[in-house]
Amino acid sequence: RAVEERAGPLVVKPGWDKDLHVRRTIVSADGKKMLVYDGRRLVFFDGLGGDARPVAQAGCSKQKVIASKQGRYVVLYTQFIGSDGVVRIFGSSGRKVGEFYLGTWWTVTGVSDRGPLVSIKQQGMDYLLRGAELRDANGNILKSHDRGARDSAWYRFARDGTVYVVGRKARGGPYVSLLEAEAKTIATREFPDREFDPGSVGLDTSTKRFFLMTRPRITKGGYSPPDQVHIWDTRTDGVRVIPIETGGLGSVQSGIYLSPDGAYVAFRVGADALMLIRTSDGAVLFRKRPGGVLPGGESFRKFMDLTVMDDGTIVALGLCFGGDENERGYCIITREGEAIRAVKWKGLKWMQRLTSGRVALADSDGRVQVVPPPKGSAPEVPR
Repeated sequence: RAVEERAGPLVVKPGWDKDLHVRRTIVSADGKKMLVYDGRRLVFFDGLGGDARPVAQAGCSKQKVIASKQGRYVVLYTQFIGSDGVVRIFGSSGRKVGEFYLGTWWTVTGVSDRGPLVSIKQQGMDYLLRGAELRDANGNILKSHDRGARDSAWYRFARDGTVYVVGRKARGGPYVSLLEAEAKTIATREFPDREFDPGSVGLDTSTKRFFLMTRPRITKGGYSPPDQVHIWDTRTDGVRVIPIETGGLGSVQSGIYLSPDGAYVAFRVGADALMLIRTSDGAVLFRKRPGGVLPGGESFRKFMDLTVMDDGTIVALGLCFGGDENERGYCIITREGEAIRAVKWKGLKWMQRLTSGRVALADSDGRVQVVPPPKGSAPEVPR
């Protein structure tokens, strides 16, 4: 009952089973639509949660579901054993905008809000497809990023549709490339003495600055240099380096969490600590375990996902103490490290950044809650 009061009623519509188990919930960036995949079909809704009205659906089974950052496009990909896979692309209203086939060893890795562009992978190599060419049954490969036989690269899409590549050269080190929509390289920077993964790279699209959480590539004499934030300005090719000192709380977890304008960057440290850095001067605003933030003095034992707001406030999703994997919740933490709100929410799974500084949270039963900006008025009604 407490969950229902907090997060609204279940999504139970005609044709849906009452024991609905949602495999994936995707909310559009404007917070007005949502897509729900339950393992058998993809249903498109106007509205959120219990207030939602189904407008279209696509039958499917055992498919991979990938959405663009702003929810404008969603990809359904089915791979049949020993035969071609089918890729279908839908707009947020449920209209199919493309369909094509991929060979046995291909898989879909991402989709852009612009185009749409779709990235596909085969044996460690990423390729890019243009939306206007998706009517070709052969997929019509647009371009493979230039690299040697043993190089690897991953296409990534920013919120405004900007395309960039995170890769590793066979002889050299990891690198980042900024691309135009036509897959033409604008700027490339290699980091030969550092290590990073695609999930530890963020892009501020307004200033074309990359933020990378990097680790030392080689440790000599038992001494391990600290992890660092590299800020690469593609317009000037200048690089600023900020050391990440965790203060004995543990190692920095993979992943980098940027505010929309790149003014703040957050990290998960150890098992249950967070860290916030102001990028303009490298100042550490807080570095601590936000304890005692839940009712009864409980705290989080593991943070799983973060969203950083414009003013440095963090919305954090994590596992709570004293519960199983479903005993989850979220909390709002100021840039001084103080938890100002915490909610237990069993089954909470997904968090998405929306426009106007809002964050959408969704669980495995189809409930959706929109968290407004911290400085906003009264919280929006959960659905």
